[in-house]
Amino acid sequence: MTAYYLVKMAQGEFRAFDMTVGHYEQPDPLPIDWAGFLSKAVAWWVAAVIFGPLLGWAGTLARRPHLSGLAFRLLVPLIAIVDMTVRLPGSRELDGAVAIDTWSTVRIAAAVTCALLTVWALHTTLRARRVVRT
Repeated sequence: MTAYYLVKMAQGEFRAFDMTVGHYEQPDPLPIDWAGFLSKAVAWWVAAVIFGPLLGWAGTLARRPHLSGLAFRLLVPLIAIVDMTVRLPGSRELDGAVAIDTWSTVRIAAAVTCALLTVWALHTTLRARRVVRT
């Protein structure tokens, strides 16, 4: 994410904004808002340190066969469904038909992936039980 924010900085996204003057009426180039840039970068660094090992551990558990690893294999598609369903308000540029179609496509693909992963886990679990019985 640091690269993302560095690109945003280069594009002029992290500029201090004077709220007393309208956005399109800004007379002079604005100084870089280093505090905004650094706070976002540090937040992502801390999140990476905390969630990186946890998600690595979840990935290891997802490799477990049968139903025991199913919950961890479903983690990414379920997060995609939630992310595409619960959008934060205020992004008016993302309210168009293309964005809605994209969100719907991602939700459908994630739901199909969840179904396929569940069917496969059930299939391998039942097949393993049949092999053990014989």
